[in-house]
Amino acid sequence: MSTCFFLVFLAACTQQQAPEPAQQQAEQERSEPPVKTRAPQTVRVTVPQGTEIRLTLDSPISSASSQAGDTFTARTTDPVVVGNRVAIPSGSTVHGQVSQVVPAKKGLKEKEGLLTLSFDKVVTPAGFSAPMSAGIASVAPKSTKKTAGIIGGSAAGGALLGKILGGSTKDAAVGAVVGGAIGTGIAAGTKGKDAVIPAGSRLTIALDQPLTIAVKP
Repeated sequence: MSTCFFLVFLAACTQQQAPEPAQQQAEQERSEPPVKTRAPQTVRVTVPQGTEIRLTLDSPISSASSQAGDTFTARTTDPVVVGNRVAIPSGSTVHGQVSQVVPAKKGLKEKEGLLTLSFDKVVTPAGFSAPMSAGIASVAPKSTKKTAGIIGGSAAGGALLGKILGGSTKDAAVGAVVGGAIGTGIAAGTKGKDAVIPAGSRLTIALDQPLTIAVKP
């Protein structure tokens, strides 16, 4: 009888001492350090359609020597700011392609040379990149001694955008920005002359559609 009573008493003490599973889990959670939420390493910023980006050309392009499909690069001269964030810093690389080349014709049926350029990618100094679609809004040669009549347009047709920047048309390398069936092109300012965009020329392009790119927060 006493043995049975002792066993019952021992079992009751064991049950009282053993913590319940829910209590064990609560104590474990209290003992674990809180998980720190990491700040995002990047945020994505969208540059609206129509935003203008100012560039300088890295290497020359000419309707006399360039071929359709040739690639080129240019550097942004001014930052593109969206809200309070710099979406595209100055010094970013813009990649482009020569879409169309029409060499100049001389003789009885003289015709000025024509270049059509497209812009398809931007890479920031931090290494972030994004596809882009943009057309030329204006061109200013490196030397102001050459004429740059700015006539802009799109595939729908041309429209007057600017004015003659100064200089003589006799030695004009860049004459006008014109709209055509393929896109916005650059024509020489004189018949019989090829369209030449020297290295260092200042270009202004406008986004045909929004551009979304990663930036540091």
